[in-house]
Amino acid sequence: TVSNVSYREAKELTLFGAKCLHQKAVYPAEKKNIPIQIMNTLKPRDPGTSISAKAVSRGQVTSISYLGKVTHLQIALNTDNDLWPSFFYMKNYLEKLNLAPLHLSMTEGCLAGIFPGIEELDMHELTGLGQTSVSANLGLIALVKENITAQRNLLPAISECLSDFKFKMMDIGTSSLTVLILVEAEQTPQAVNKLHDLLFAQSV
Repeated sequence: TVSNVSYREAKELTLFGAKCLHQKAVYPAEKKNIPIQIMNTLKPRDPGTSISAKAVSRGQVTSISYLGKVTHLQIALNTDNDLWPSFFYMKNYLEKLNLAPLHLSMTEGCLAGIFPGIEELDMHELTGLGQTSVSANLGLIALVKENITAQRNLLPAISECLSDFKFKMMDIGTSSLTVLILVEAEQTPQAVNKLHDLLFAQSV
């Protein structure tokens, strides 16, 4: 059990698969600076998890959450398409399809998005932007901690830990709170267990 997390960390964890709390439940508590206490009904004597404005968490990661089935969209932009107009074109098209991405990112010459539980995406209107690829049946793992991107040694440790798994993506820097990892869906539980052993075993 995680002893305490910040409001921001809690929202990230619920977005990426944590089931103990709905993401929208955090916003009113955060607005009024009201602490939240999450208890385990199976272990009523345990202190549970405290959610507040500032969390004091030890170790490289506060917690791990994951989603077992997501779809990844990637567009390698044509050289004559500018990044920002292409990004907003993609965003508006996805909104027209009523698709709510879990994550959108852009780097020079490339746009990407992650969507929950979608087997197929109709990307016909986006082919004018560039070469489009869609990968389904992936698992999304989120490592969450305030200022996680400042930890320079974390990515090499993760890469070595998951060297036997098929990576689709590792994203760091889009959010200062989260490192996102895409693996094959059937490998997600094993990857989460390996990361848990790497990141928490020494502190247990």
